[in-house]
This record gives sequence, structure tokens and C-alpha cells, in this order.
Amino acid sequence: MDMHEFGKLLGWVNVALLFVAAAIFPARKLLKPPDRTLTFLRRIHPWAAGLLVVSAITHSTIVWGVPQFNSGQVLLGAIILAILFAWLGPRLRLPLWFKLHLIMPLAVIGLLIWHLWG
Repeated sequence: MDMHEFGKLLGWVNVALLFVAAAIFPARKLLKPPDRTLTFLRRIHPWAAGLLVVSAITHSTIVWGVPQFNSGQVLLGAIILAILFAWLGPRLRLPLWFKLHLIMPLAVIGLLIWHLWG
């Protein structure tokens, strides 16, 4: 497996990480505490999101070799924005931070579709 193929594989790992990180939102509606799946998703949600950012930057570097603007950069920006809403929102007491953080997965999934098939 050459580096370009590894970069493409890492891209699909990123898709899986994205869905693991985003799974908590529908799970919160479908499952009621103290459900084990919901507890597990709550624990791994921030870690999956952080690992996704690191993995996405690695994926971009391997596939492109040099920083280059493409749809993946927009997707990564939206993921980072969602993380910032979750991290800074409560600290700055922003009134709509949680709603913004809940809306971001919809935007991120739309951007993912654009990145993969656009």
C-alpha cells in the first residue's frame, strides 16, 4: 500500500470517526439514560471529534502533500467550528451554544457529501 492509498484509507476512517462523533445526537433522542450505549457515546464523543481533526489534517497532508484549498478544508473548518461551539460556548456563556453545536452535524454531513461526491 503506497502513501496515496493509505491517505484514501485514512479518509474512510475519518468518515467512520465522524459518524461515531455524530451518533450521540440521534442517540440522545432515541435512548434514555442510563442506557449503556448512550453512556458510551457520551464518553467517546469528544475524543472521536478530537481524533477526527488530527486524522483529517493527516489525511489532507498525505493525499495532497502540500496545504491546498479544497472541499475537505471547508469540512474540517466546520468540524473545528462545532468543537469550538462545544468548548467555548459554556465558558463564554453564549446562550445558543448548545443549539449551534446540535445544528453543526447537519452542516458537517452535508459538507461530507459534497467532499465525497461533489
